[in-house]
Amino acid sequence: MPDLIFNRPTDNYVYSGSKVRAGDNSTKLTLASRYNESVIDLCANSNIDISASTIFLNGKIVSEGGIQVGSGIYGGTITKSSNAYEIIIDPFGVDGSNSTTQDASGSVVIMGDLIVRGNTTTVYSTNVDISDVLLTLASGSTTSLRSNNAGFQLGDGYASFLYQTSNGRWRSNIGIDISGDLTVTSAVTNNSKITGNSGIDYSGNVLSLTNASQLPVTWSTFALKTSSSPGGLPASIGDVSNSWVDATGYVLSKTVINANSFIKIEFKVNYTASPEADQTLSFQVLKSITGIDGSYNTTVFSDISLGSNMGVTFNNVYYGTFIDNLANAFDATTVPVSYKLQLRRDCPNYDTISTQYGIQASSGNYISLQELFRPAPP
Repeated sequence: MPDLIFNRPTDNYVYSGSKVRAGDNSTKLTLASRYNESVIDLCANSNIDISASTIFLNGKIVSEGGIQVGSGIYGGTITKSSNAYEIIIDPFGVDGSNSTTQDASGSVVIMGDLIVRGNTTTVYSTNVDISDVLLTLASGSTTSLRSNNAGFQLGDGYASFLYQTSNGRWRSNIGIDISGDLTVTSAVTNNSKITGNSGIDYSGNVLSLTNASQLPVTWSTFALKTSSSPGGLPASIGDVSNSWVDATGYVLSKTVINANSFIKIEFKVNYTASPEADQTLSFQVLKSITGIDGSYNTTVFSDISLGSNMGVTFNNVYYGTFIDNLANAFDATTVPVSYKLQLRRDCPNYDTISTQYGIQASSGNYISLQELFRPAPP
């Protein structure tokens, strides 16, 4: 039978009741189109079955229904999504599923590197397992920017561990519980130190091998003032018996870190009491918080009737110590808290003051404030 040649313009279609085959292994069947016409047009939902091991395409594959690779448990699909500009690779999608909410089984294996150039990478998995020992963040950051606030964040930020470019340190917005040893090494000098405004809260033993020392709260700030002025009252001022008067030079104030802290107050004064019969000396400490309790309207503590009241001069040293609970009563960032020492000559109504008494001038006299930091309750 002579060869049939279909090359006339009127030959738009070839109707064949059997297969179309092109020669032997060295021959190809060439199909071409023009004017955007279809090269192969199948009717009645027929299939194209190609048993060749390799197919070469110079163009692209356009599919509305998706592409299936393999079959059964060794198959998967690449389909379009119901969302705009989104495709779905489903290694368990031979059943035709094209929704991430219906089926998330199977695995996609990438043998080479994976490069994602989008703006956001979202992972909806339960566990993320990375075999690499080093995880690098902000690899494209410049030296001048230094990736401020780069780090880790949980959820909407209720817990985070972020890098701060202003001081070159990591910052956690919650507490850190360290169960092992803590070693601090300075990169600038050979001195290891812990600095900051929050203090250190020791919940365990300070001495690791004994139970000899525990600190429930530790100091974070310390202020000290010495005074050699006497602060007492000579007889020329007049009789101020049973009245509180300010001790000259014994006033100290500071702005605390946290208004929920405690303030440890200490006084040391050399004093003279009971130079006359039935008379003693008393001390008290007053507190002032600007805008809260007026001008020293809060009595912190008092020590009453020091001395012998036996009519002889009595010289002694007074040590006053007290821990004041600030109780979060003011704005610690702007308002200072102040303390001052007062003294009083105690004597009966029928007696008068005729000799000097009170605080003696001494280089060993002092007043000190120490903040015992306590963070605000959650």
